[in-house]
Amino acid sequence: MENKTDARRPNFGIWICYFMILASIVFPMTMFYLQLRQNLSLTETIINSFVILLPFFVIPPRLRWSAIVIMWLVVVFYVTNKWYMRFFNDMMPLSSYFLWNNIDGTVIDTALSVMKIKDLSFGVLPFIATYISLFRFRDIFLGYRFSGKIKIIVIAGGLIAYLSYYTCKYISYRPDDDDIELKGKNVIEIIEERCIKPQVCPWVDYDHIGFAGYITKHILSPARNFFRTTAASREDIALVDEFRKLHLGLENNNKKTVGSSGDKNLVFIIVESLNSWVIGQEYDGHKVTPVIDSLISHENTLSALKMVTQVHSGVSSDGQFIYNTGIYPSSEVTTVSYYTGNNYNTLARILDSHTSFEVICESATMWNHSATTKTYGYDYLHDNINNLANRLTRGKDETMFDFAATVIDTVSRPYFAELTTISMHAPYKDPNVPTPKWIAGLTSLDVNMRDYLASANYFDTSLGKFLRRLAEQPDFDKTLVIIAADHRSTVKGRSQEEYRLGFIPFIALNSGFKGTIAHPVGQVDVFPTILDMMGISSGNATGYMGLSMFNPVLTGAVTSEGKLIGDSISDDLKRMLEISGEAANIILRCNL
Repeated sequence: MENKTDARRPNFGIWICYFMILASIVFPMTMFYLQLRQNLSLTETIINSFVILLPFFVIPPRLRWSAIVIMWLVVVFYVTNKWYMRFFNDMMPLSSYFLWNNIDGTVIDTALSVMKIKDLSFGVLPFIATYISLFRFRDIFLGYRFSGKIKIIVIAGGLIAYLSYYTCKYISYRPDDDDIELKGKNVIEIIEERCIKPQVCPWVDYDHIGFAGYITKHILSPARNFFRTTAASREDIALVDEFRKLHLGLENNNKKTVGSSGDKNLVFIIVESLNSWVIGQEYDGHKVTPVIDSLISHENTLSALKMVTQVHSGVSSDGQFIYNTGIYPSSEVTTVSYYTGNNYNTLARILDSHTSFEVICESATMWNHSATTKTYGYDYLHDNINNLANRLTRGKDETMFDFAATVIDTVSRPYFAELTTISMHAPYKDPNVPTPKWIAGLTSLDVNMRDYLASANYFDTSLGKFLRRLAEQPDFDKTLVIIAADHRSTVKGRSQEEYRLGFIPFIALNSGFKGTIAHPVGQVDVFPTILDMMGISSGNATGYMGLSMFNPVLTGAVTSEGKLIGDSISDDLKRMLEISGEAANIILRCNL
């Protein structure tokens, strides 16, 4: 029988439990703000913690144990985000917590690489709070009933404090030179822009509205997308039409295809975490990427080393999505988890006369790959190369390339092969890849940097072996080889601003064109560029959102964070880039 303690009698036990649970949330939140902003933000922390624990006062006493669950969930949220922030300089998207199929050895290795002993301190207060609440004061904790007056005061006080804090924050807010979109806007418009509108980076959302608002917003957003109609509103259609009109007008500047039409083969190598800055790097007379360096200088190579990362919460899967469809990924949800049923005019579908296949190192369950390979229109998928590499005790990239070369030896022509590497995945420690002595000897560099350089050097060597074998094919001269990174990656020793810019490489071999594109381009621009080099008219490829790199009007790109990068950007290109993210969200959500 439930012990109903009289709410009118002061009972210090229940308040001891409450303040211990509150402190258990305040501590990790404060430490995270310290990492994010370099200040404690105590007022904001206490208000958010108070709001999070409002259920403590209103739920039935016998269910008050759920407050302990909330406490531990918050602690897990902050610990995992502290790890994620150490590596990616961003918060982990809330949707990523539900992608259980993505958990494999690589993900576990990455997590272990960023853990520190001091992180155990996050669990000390929660452990004490759990003991006090469920053992020391169990009867009081699960039996005490708060009066209706206290419930009203607490709930009203918490909500008023939260809303007042963030309203005052934006009343006193003055946009700086970087906040061009907020210049001239009133307080209501600023609050709508900062607090209600989806933000590209999770940490930006968190910074704007705090933990309570962030969790509420990111739980309601996918729920809203799930229940909302897929029919586009009049405003949605108008925005998409504006984008497509601008895109068509700009693409008309690209009058001709560059490559000769015919039965070219296409090999598309998507490289894990390859940053542009590592290309051309040299230490003590040793080049990190000698093969790529040589390829870039070849007379038949086109390269663009200022390609801007445009992935969102789907990370690697978003990179693959962009390259296969030419469409920006969703900034609202994880694209491959929600929109694999859409209709896309993909590379494999356009090259329908080609035998098409994918080779990936992880399981097909990772990033919903078993579904996306069908969505993209591939004939075959070869997965789990990691298992083969472990059995052979060889590096994963080398094993993948050897496997792919064997398939290419026997596949019918013409063919389209998409090959995705993995050895450069964080923490850059493929267990079967030794670190070269000259890199191990660079003790002035952080160990994370040395591991990254070793991984890049290993990939480069594996790439060279694969290309030499590919060159033995009689139809190699008719094979276009594309090398592009899936996304940027942070490495200790490089600046945060460099990470924010996120330049990654695009390299095209046997392209029929020599040169380096000096201005920024985006990942979405790869799709039409490949079509040009394959000799395919853009009239046969509708739906893509980028511009060919051969198009003279392409002088810049938009980053994942929505920032325009480039010089001499025309008004039409600027407007197209500015609305591209929202247009993509509508196109994906409504399958337009």
